[in-house]
Amino acid sequence: MATETTSNKITLVSRFNVLVAGLQALADADSLVLAGKTYTKSAVVDVLSAYVKANGTAAAGKLQWRKAVADEKSALAAARPVRALLKTFLQSRLGKASPQLNGFGFETTKAPRASAKTKAAAVDKNKATRAARHTMGTTQRKRVKAPTPPSPEPVPTASTQPAQPAPAGVKPA
Repeated sequence: MATETTSNKITLVSRFNVLVAGLQALADADSLVLAGKTYTKSAVVDVLSAYVKANGTAAAGKLQWRKAVADEKSALAAARPVRALLKTFLQSRLGKASPQLNGFGFETTKAPRASAKTKAAAVDKNKATRAARHTMGTTQRKRVKAPTPPSPEPVPTASTQPAQPAPAGVKPA
């Protein structure tokens, strides 16, 4: 016996409808023997018709569900901007970190937590900037002292040696 394949429910339902019509057209068969059991023709038609009816109900329900989902999406599209505006209004009135926002269904905004890697990079960057700018803190500035000027060389006093005469041919200035 070959297995029938159906491409979709529409094809399956139409085949069931044709089968029901064909069974009802059989005038000489009031009882049918199927897999060794005897069934009345009306019982078999009722089983097949029940599937066709259930499929119709499901299809109608599916269309109703699709319409309900479409209505929900359009209502959500209209409500989202209003909710965002209300959040801004309440944050300006109560404060961004106010716990009273929870009473309106909004979470309080929290400062983002920096990871250890980000903090380490910030410390390294700060040290490099301070080194490049030669920036010092108050304690470091107090340690820095101006260098003491070198002591002046002693001015030669009148010595006992006589001044040397200027060489010949050079005029004194």
